[in-house]
Amino acid sequence: MKKFKMIATLSFALVVFPGYSATLIPKQDAGNLHKFGVASVTGIRGDIDDTIHALNAKADKEGAEKFAITSLGTSGDSGLFHGTADVYK
Repeated sequence: MKKFKMIATLSFALVVFPGYSATLIPKQDAGNLHKFGVASVTGIRGDIDDTIHALNAKADKEGAEKFAITSLGTSGDSGLFHGTADVYK
């Protein structure tokens, strides 16, 4: 039983506290960083926070260390959000 609890705890920690995640920064703080692309997401259900989380995941997937949001919004009354961010190493 102890072994099961330890494995469950470690698994939870890996999901909740990943070893690597891109950091959101203000656009004006990106001056000395190397921009290597743009991350974009569309069709996000929820709110602005969900859209930022999706941009963070996309930046992580692209290997970014940092990302700066360039646009966030929704198209009319659709309730679906979209966003873009510059990604940096």
